Amino acid sequence: YVNGIGEQPLLKRVGLRDIRRRVIPFLFYVAATTIAALDYFGTATQEHSHDDDDHHRFLASATTATSTSTFSNDLPLWLCAGGSLSGFLVYIVTVQCFFPKGDGYKNFAIPTNTDFLIHRNGEWIMLMLGESVLSLLIVDVTEGKDYYTTFYCGLLTVILLQILHFRSRPSNPEQHATRRNKDAGVWWDFFNQVYSSGLVVVGVSFKLFLYEFGFVANDRKLSEAGRSLASGGSSTITTDQRRQSIANLFCGGMAVVWLCLDIIMLLHVGLHKPLERMRSSRTSTARVKGVALAIVRLAFVAFFATLSQYETDPNHLAAWGLGGVVFQLILRRAGGLYFPQEHSHHDSHHDPEEGK
Repeated sequence: YVNGIGEQPLLKRVGLRDIRRRVIPFLFYVAATTIAALDYFGTATQEHSHDDDDHHRFLASATTATSTSTFSNDLPLWLCAGGSLSGFLVYIVTVQCFFPKGDGYKNFAIPTNTDFLIHRNGEWIMLMLGESVLSLLIVDVTEGKDYYTTFYCGLLTVILLQILHFRSRPSNPEQHATRRNKDAGVWWDFFNQVYSSGLVVVGVSFKLFLYEFGFVANDRKLSEAGRSLASGGSSTITTDQRRQSIANLFCGGMAVVWLCLDIIMLLHVGLHKPLERMRSSRTSTARVKGVALAIVRLAFVAFFATLSQYETDPNHLAAWGLGGVVFQLILRRAGGLYFPQEHSHHDSHHDPEEGK
């Protein structure tokens, strides 16, 4: 950490602080690795013989799809999740509580190249969306109207999610959350990670939708092609249970994506500007259309998050997903018409309050 180009004392401070910040997540990951290894090389190898004809993969599992054991060790998964969350928690607390306000934090951290960050983050999101397209393409084709309807709905949804993403981010580095203040920047980093995870979940859900048509066509059970990853457990679940789980995954993932996009947009501009645009400049009263749009956006996210409780059919959910993204784009367009400043890329040149 002392061999970087720049001020060596600052590089050393930043490097040592990052090492200390990663100690707690590192301990979580070590514990998860240790427990998973003990499961894999201990109980799992004693109960099962892994011959070449067995198509199952038992990774860090104390039980399998064909085992009569009811023990299922989910602890490594929870430890990995805890490691990731603890890392962000330490990072957020460090920046918000111990970094000075204003530009003083630059004495404790290396400033972010925001222009480069926008470019690289755009490539990262394209990679996440590309994985969703790949998930649709690598599934064996099942002839039938439902399969092709779900496939093309998924493909169009991914394309529209890409449009929605790039309509929601600033193109001017001066309007980015990392330039607004340190607190907005650190929360942008957190919600960007959650947003990326949501995109991955949506892509996996579309793949599982297409798998469902294969199971129906071939009268197969999930256990025949199962993989026990980390937790093992029995795969002998009914079709309704499996579809309910997939529906929960898809609806939750889409809701997380839309909610994170809204939060990220607020982090870019702050709460002051949206609230000002929702009030009439002449009467200082709330604009009914603005309040209604905000309520509709939040209500639609809440509705979609609970949609899996009413609908589990893969074909219908894929259509709902496509319609939901179209509706989100319509809401953004309506916001742009009623509040044109929301999509202006030149506010920083005309608004004297920008950057405060």
